[in-house]
Amino acid sequence: MKNFTYVHRKALTIIAFLIVTHSALIGQQVGRGLTASNGVFIGFYEYKPTDYSANPNEKYPVMIFLHGIGERGNGSTELSMVLGQ
Repeated sequence: MKNFTYVHRKALTIIAFLIVTHSALIGQQVGRGLTASNGVFIGFYEYKPTDYSANPNEKYPVMIFLHGIGERGNGSTELSMVLGQ
């Protein structure tokens, strides 16, 4: 029984950590968009570190997610579906 309680405590700690981490990421996301040369609006989400503006000389890694055309949606009203909101 003691081991069972330890497993639950560890699982709750991991879940709490994931919730806090997820909340921090949501606070950094910004829905943005641009108009392509053919006139089509393309929406996207941009994530920046919380101290991005405060440290203009700091170098940060860039991660770009390229997906299939079927996952793009309409770039505006369907953009929130990417995050499951």
